[in-house]
Amino acid sequence: MLKRQFTIVILVAVVILSAGIASADYIERECALISDKFDRVRQSLQMETQLAIAVIPFTSRLTDLQQRNIGFGVSELLTGSLVNKRTFTVLERSQIEKVLSEQKLSLTGLTADSALKVGELAGAKLIVMGTVDKIGENYRINCRLVSAENGTVLASHLSDFRIDEFEKKAK
Repeated sequence: MLKRQFTIVILVAVVILSAGIASADYIERECALISDKFDRVRQSLQMETQLAIAVIPFTSRLTDLQQRNIGFGVSELLTGSLVNKRTFTVLERSQIEKVLSEQKLSLTGLTADSALKVGELAGAKLIVMGTVDKIGENYRINCRLVSAENGTVLASHLSDFRIDEFEKKAK
């Protein structure tokens, strides 16, 4: 009887741990899906590999999300995924911040036009930008791949991240 109870406890622990890992992996898989999608767009447009790409921190209309830097967290997760994809040359955030400083701009509240200008001045051919909103228990991520040359949106992707899972992952 004791052996059976021990087995049940172990089984429950494994299920609980697996659920936590699966939820964190969901966010990584979603970021990888976005990276793959952006790479397929690059290929379909017959763009060269290792194009310079700038990831701009995502914006939000909600003050709470701005204050907690949720958009920054989303952009960091996507940056990691794009770096791991190895088909883009991802510009380091310090390069982008240097251009922002020279242009007397800030990453927070950056408009789409300003983001394009910054991306182009930093040497990016492509820019990843987007928004984060809160819908119920989720962060709604609207991510766009934009040509730095002319501002054309080349691809977009909409994702929902559970708030609790995202915040665990972003720590």
